[in-house]
Amino acid sequence: MTIGLNLKNMKRNVKKILSKIFIIISAFVLSNSAFSREHILIVGSSSIYPFTNLVAERIGSLAEAKPITQTMSTAEGHNLFCLGTGVDYPDIVSSVRRQSIEEFNFCKDNGVENIIEIKIGNYSSVFAHNTNIKWNDKKENLDQNINFSKEDIWQAIAKDNKNKPNTWNEINNSFPNIPISITTPPLSSSIREAFDLKIMQQGCLEDLLVEEGDCTQYREDGQVIEINENDDQYFEQIIKNKDSFGILSFGLFSKNLDKIRSVKINGQEASYEKIKNLSYPISHQLYLYIKKDHINLIDGLMDYVREFVSESATDGYLLDAGLTQLTPLEKVEVFDNIANLKNYK
Repeated sequence: MTIGLNLKNMKRNVKKILSKIFIIISAFVLSNSAFSREHILIVGSSSIYPFTNLVAERIGSLAEAKPITQTMSTAEGHNLFCLGTGVDYPDIVSSVRRQSIEEFNFCKDNGVENIIEIKIGNYSSVFAHNTNIKWNDKKENLDQNINFSKEDIWQAIAKDNKNKPNTWNEINNSFPNIPISITTPPLSSSIREAFDLKIMQQGCLEDLLVEEGDCTQYREDGQVIEINENDDQYFEQIIKNKDSFGILSFGLFSKNLDKIRSVKINGQEASYEKIKNLSYPISHQLYLYIKKDHINLIDGLMDYVREFVSESATDGYLLDAGLTQLTPLEKVEVFDNIANLKNYK
């Protein structure tokens, strides 16, 4: 059973990663010497980009150079971050999960050994449905009360499911005879990466998995439709088919509550409070990883980090953007890590 990334895959992708670094760095190297960099460089999760960019805008209004944020998957972000130290390499990686031991070792192999881990809050992707779906016999379409287990969703999406259901009642005979139609972001998406960790891996049924199958591979037979994360186009795909479901960010979901509704997963519906306390099954913690060796190399690096966890951000503009607040105990730990520049391992 294949369910995650490994070091071998990281090393195989080094050339691809290096080419990305060249593209990112070349965007601003032309205006600087080859041996210095004024901009803070942040790579990583597209899910966290709205937050990292808001802080970059705030810091950029006070500094000579606005931080540059480059979005990609969390895994790609860690790979870039771990390639080395110095002005040619990123200063911060934003992550929808904790850094894996394979990634940590990859960093260490490349001389990136002093890393500060900062927890910044919780977030979630949402498994949602068109409000016009006719899931049961109730007259009110908005009150569908659709409840899936992680295993139900895995069976609907997984390419390597032996059964290949075409309708929902082929998964559970209490579900209606409605064709399976699910819109998903691409493999490079951090929204999908978090969904795969929480649903596709944890909901994978080994007795239904083909031999040497991969729990996180998505179907390619028309039941699952992959679309790039352009919000308008992506959302249009979900609402144009009344029987459609989709994986989307909590931010996009919360802006369109008149057209879509969260599916309950294991009885839990998506909400700010349930994401904050991690009871919604797809919710997850968000992190920043900071290269400590860059603090004296890149001006304003820790100013950016301190702004991210400042009261004006966490109780103000980041909260308004949908980032959940840390608990008082989590805040104490974060402030201690920042004040003492603690290596997380």
